[in-house]
Amino acid sequence: QIERKKSEKLVAIKIPEIPGAFKQLYYDLAYCNVKNTPRSITEFSYRFSDDSSAYIVLSFGITGLEDASTVLKLLKIKGYEVQDLGDNEMAKQHARYLGGGRATLDDEVLYRFEFPERPGALEDFLNFMSDEDRAVPYNVTMFHYRNRGSLENSVLVGMQISRENKEGLEAFLDQLGFTYFEETDNLVYKQFLCHAGDAEPPVIKRSGSKFY
Repeated sequence: QIERKKSEKLVAIKIPEIPGAFKQLYYDLAYCNVKNTPRSITEFSYRFSDDSSAYIVLSFGITGLEDASTVLKLLKIKGYEVQDLGDNEMAKQHARYLGGGRATLDDEVLYRFEFPERPGALEDFLNFMSDEDRAVPYNVTMFHYRNRGSLENSVLVGMQISRENKEGLEAFLDQLGFTYFEETDNLVYKQFLCHAGDAEPPVIKRSGSKFY
């Protein structure tokens, strides 16, 4: 399998499991070029593992092999531990979709968000989700995004939040303007990403139009 005809590079990056590290990685990668113009992030996958570090599987747009090599060097200069997965067929065809696995977490909830695919849409989403002025505290424990080249795209986000703050969380999510679905009772989530349990159909929480 050719990496989208060398138009993107697939890598695994280790980051510290601390607040802000996920968003900082996005910015370090998105603006990791000489011209300082936004670089396309085509895939972003994260699952909480432990309290010390996290491994992110991601892919980003490139103009060629030299461009990819330059980005990897710049990321390493910034202190990231980077693994080039471009020649790893198992990673490209299978493992990229299986990363993370189950996590033992209390009070985790799962939401799927939909938004129009346009330049800067993922950045806007990350900015809203990491808003320091939000009324309720939560930790992001899972994140998966894949640019499929369609008019709309989706992000799957796991969040750890106390039960008493669940209502406040959804009030905050309503402000984002995205259509979102709670997937905490989804059978696949229960069987493969957390503890097994009964599943229920997803419930549409809001139809937003803020970013159309």
